[in-house]
Formats: sequence, structure tokens, C-alpha cells
Amino acid sequence: MTTSRYIFILLNLIVSITTIGQIKTIKPTIGSANNYTPKEQVIWQKAMDKYQKINSFDINYDTLSAIEKVLIDSLEMGSGPLTQGPGCSWYCGGQMYKVTSNSYLTEQNNINYKPDNLHDFNLLTAWVPDTTNGVIGKKVNFHFKPLSARVNEIQIYNGYIKNIDLFKANSRVKKFKLLINGEPYAILNLADTTAQQSFMINPVRSNDKKKDLILTFEIIEIYKGTKYSDVAVSEINFSGLDVH
Repeated sequence: MTTSRYIFILLNLIVSITTIGQIKTIKPTIGSANNYTPKEQVIWQKAMDKYQKINSFDINYDTLSAIEKVLIDSLEMGSGPLTQGPGCSWYCGGQMYKVTSNSYLTEQNNINYKPDNLHDFNLLTAWVPDTTNGVIGKKVNFHFKPLSARVNEIQIYNGYIKNIDLFKANSRVKKFKLLINGEPYAILNLADTTAQQSFMINPVRSNDKKKDLILTFEIIEIYKGTKYSDVAVSEINFSGLDVH
């Protein structure tokens, strides 16, 4: 083996060893803020309750008052705390069907903090992991059915967006480690804002009929709240390809 050939192989080996364990960092595209006052929170909560009852056929839209109709119409046109309105979207083909986590705060005053809150399309609810043993390393997992439409966008609403006072009082995620099927993929750098934060990733899905695609979000750094050590995330939604 020539000296130059040996040096070339050695350099390639060094580069390979150096890059093992390193994953890329992704910064978000940031949308408009969702800074609700406590008074606005109450108004939107009533509207969301009515909206859910309409969708479950417990009440009829035509029976609503004029003000209630305005609020429901506003929700469906993109205002307020509803992150996915009526009509077709990536979710017409994207089959995210389960959210799991082994850590969440126990229910308090009839308010729950379960991981399902991350994908109910409602900014007035949130996942809050149990911080008894600290919050770093706490994870939440999103399960997509095999052969589901590909995911290439993650939309995160950071913090407790229910109202701006609660957003500031509680801690927020500063960095998530994103794992795809258990393998580290990227660090998501979140801004300290109530706005939607969109992260683009390479299109991914499960091509194995017997295995889900699992996207895991692991907390590795936080923004501290002014009052509470609890860390909240209001919503994580997805978009992608293969639909429309």
C-alpha cells in the first residue's frame, strides 16, 4: 500500500469516527404568536367546548347565539386555539394514531396533563411531564401506522399557551432531541414563543407492514418559568407528503 493511499484511508477513518454520535441541529420557521389573556382564554374555552359538542352532534350549530356562531366561525377560519380546522389536510392520509409517555403530571382540579393533549389540536391543553426527578430526559412518542403518508414537517407549540401569564410562569422546552425509531436524528432548537414553530425533516415513514414509525421527542434543555418548575408543551402536529 502506498503512503498516499494509507493517508487517504486514515483520514476517512478519522472523519467517520468524528461524526459518530453527532446529529444535526434544526432551527424553526416561526409563525404568529398566540398570546391569550386570561379573559380571552375563558372566551375561547367556551367556544372550544361548543365546537367539540357540535362535532359530537350533542348540539346543533343553528341553536347557537350570534356571538357563539362568530366564535365558532373564527375557529374554523384559523383564529383562536384550534390548530387543525375542518377540510382536508395531511391528516386525511397521515395516520398518527397514538401518543405515549411514561411521564406526566397527575390530574389537578379536573385538569389533566396527559400526552394525548399534545395532539388534540387544542392550544388550551398541554402535556406536562412529572418533574419529581427532574425533567431532562423526559420523552413523548408519536406512533404512525405502517405505510402511512410520509412526515416531513413537525409543528410545535411550546409552553403552556392557555394564557400568557401561565406561559411565563411555567417552564418551556428549549431543546428537544428528535429520535426516529429510537435512533437520534436531530436537535430541535425551540424559540421561547407561543407561536407555531415548524421544523422540516427528511421525509420518513415505516415501510414495514408490521412496524410503526415512531417519532420520539426527548427534553434536553429548558427555559425556566418565573414561578413553576413544571415544563409544558401545548401541541405537536405534523404535515408531510403523499396526500392531495
